[in-house]
Amino acid sequence: MFIFKRLFSALLMPLPLGLGLVAAGVICLWFTRRHRAGRLLVTIGLGVLTLFSYGVVANLFIGPLESAYHPLLVDGRPDPLDGKAKEARWIVVLGGGDHQDRQLPPNTQLTEMTLARLIEALRLKRQLPEAKVILSGGFGKDGVTHAQLMAGAAVALGFSRDDLVLEQRTFDTADEARFIGATVGTDPFILVTSASHLPRAVALFRKQGREPLPSPTGFTTINAGADPGAFFPSSGGLSKVERSWHEYLGRIWSKLRGQL
Repeated sequence: MFIFKRLFSALLMPLPLGLGLVAAGVICLWFTRRHRAGRLLVTIGLGVLTLFSYGVVANLFIGPLESAYHPLLVDGRPDPLDGKAKEARWIVVLGGGDHQDRQLPPNTQLTEMTLARLIEALRLKRQLPEAKVILSGGFGKDGVTHAQLMAGAAVALGFSRDDLVLEQRTFDTADEARFIGATVGTDPFILVTSASHLPRAVALFRKQGREPLPSPTGFTTINAGADPGAFFPSSGGLSKVERSWHEYLGRIWSKLRGQL
């Protein structure tokens, strides 16, 4: 089910969707007599790729997700949840992605998104020395789970191994909400993940009867309105749309399965 979900969502992303339409149109133009349909498919495919490559368009999708929450315990920028955050007994870091290669150090094997989550957790941990840090991710290869890889990177960044708790049964955010929710119980805990992912993650934890204290990281829309590049097509625009669509599709999937 996990692999099917990943493949299905990947096919609906702007790049494969747009290229698929263009490819279908080219086939119609070269190998059939349906030239009108071919021209239409090519036009729609190029339109999809072009439209979603613009940063101003991409920000319309990802902006509402990333503006839902703000980082906690930031000097000079108090948050209403800071009081509760200072009492947190756990810092939960949700799994992201990696590219495993035993010849590289653990931090280099993690994606930028995952590494940003670890760094945010380290910032919080320095203010909450008594809190334990939960690292999540049961997927991996060659017997090394994502959580273990994160732990190696965490120690390299300055975490104490004794402060780390590995959750290696999780393959998606719904798993994390269920298993980690059972671990933290009624204790106050800070939830760290990418800013665009946080609204869905918080909703899944709340469905389990938990009330996380969200602290996002990995923002993509910082000073987006003042960026002239947002008015030109780029791969960055497509990346933002893919990240936001992943969240919207994930929410629909969770609702269909009764997880939300």
